[in-house]
Amino acid sequence: MANQRTCLHGKPANTSTWQTSEHDYTANRKTRLHGKPANTTTQQTSKHDYTANQRTRLHGKPAKTSTRQTSKNVYTANQRTRLHG
Repeated sequence: MANQRTCLHGKPANTSTWQTSEHDYTANRKTRLHGKPANTTTQQTSKHDYTANQRTRLHGKPAKTSTRQTSKNVYTANQRTRLHG
């Protein structure tokens, strides 16, 4: 009966191997449609870095936010000193 069921469904006896093969094919199909590499973690890291670089170019400020905030505080302190004499 087991062999007869395998022939009717057209699947091999090892169903786990069949499911794994189908899952891998689906993953490759999505990769081709979206044009992204199979390693999604690397793609996300690259996308995050690109977004950070794009914001830096739009605002014309350095990527280090801590240095930018420190510089702004020092500039404000100097401006107040000049206003009050």
